[in-house]
Amino acid sequence: VSGLAQRAPLEILMGRIGRAQLMAKNYSRARAFFEYLAATDNAYGQSVLGMLYLQGVGVQRDFSMAESWLLKASLKGMTTAPAYLSAIYLTPSTGLRNDNEGFRWATVSAEAGDPLGASMLALAHFRGAGTTRNDKEGVRWARIAAEQGQPSAMALLGEAYEKGAGGVPRSLDDAKTWYRRARDGGNAGAKAALQRLGE
Repeated sequence: VSGLAQRAPLEILMGRIGRAQLMAKNYSRARAFFEYLAATDNAYGQSVLGMLYLQGVGVQRDFSMAESWLLKASLKGMTTAPAYLSAIYLTPSTGLRNDNEGFRWATVSAEAGDPLGASMLALAHFRGAGTTRNDKEGVRWARIAAEQGQPSAMALLGEAYEKGAGGVPRSLDDAKTWYRRARDGGNAGAKAALQRLGE
């Protein structure tokens, strides 16, 4: 017990230093701190390390490594890790597409209140990935995520309004409003949609 008690403050300190290094854009140094934490079976360290591999920050992008670390963190109950794990499974270009697992982890994350998880769950419903296609559920979860500032969810809402899908009326004005918000949040797809709509 005393060993665990001594380890906890060290892990907290390592996490804080790692976060500070990330904020300072010292990505390689940050990675070293999170690798240490992940190796000690620390869920937070595993989650961040998985995200670093997913995004190719401070390390070469590696979807398999990202999946491995994010799965470990997800199984320990980390609230953000399942959203990123679902993104891996629902994105064909990762080479790890698994609609059932994508839907499963998106649901876990969304129900825990994570906005990215809600956005991924919306995407799964719109696509019928791992579940029966349900545009109304897609709109519902996209709205939940968009109201929390999730740009990808805003883009999904823009698309719903553009098509008149999921129980929302077709409205190019509303579509453009959501696409603009998504674009301003850094969503490239929304920027392309606005250009397509003449903006």
